[in-house]
Amino acid sequence: MAEYSRLEIEVWHEWEFSAEGIRPDQPKWVTTTATQHFMPPQTTPLTNLFLAGSHTRTQAHVRSIEGAVESGRRAAKAIDSRVTVIDQHIPGWVRIISKIDDVFYAAKVPHVVDLTIVLLFSLGLLGLWYLV
Repeated sequence: MAEYSRLEIEVWHEWEFSAEGIRPDQPKWVTTTATQHFMPPQTTPLTNLFLAGSHTRTQAHVRSIEGAVESGRRAAKAIDSRVTVIDQHIPGWVRIISKIDDVFYAAKVPHVVDLTIVLLFSLGLLGLWYLV
């Protein structure tokens, strides 16, 4: 019988439990570029073990039903090559904003979209809406 090394990762330290509820250390509810590589793929070194769920690596980059569905299809494709999985198209401008947002998040400042909305709103209040 083959022996396999076991990898254990404690995830509960990332959460704060209190009477008000459960709060994550990282309130941003997406898989960032800093966390994506820690998520397991759908295939494993064991030939008959496949993983699926929002906790696995996907193109959706969001822990959501969309990510879970995509991972399920990717796991199914690993089992049966006839299953189709359509890769998501991510426009270049979205990739750029995502990278900027990662920098903003690391600096603990608001999301880049939030700052853009505030800026546009401020320009409108100043009567500079025609610049936008």
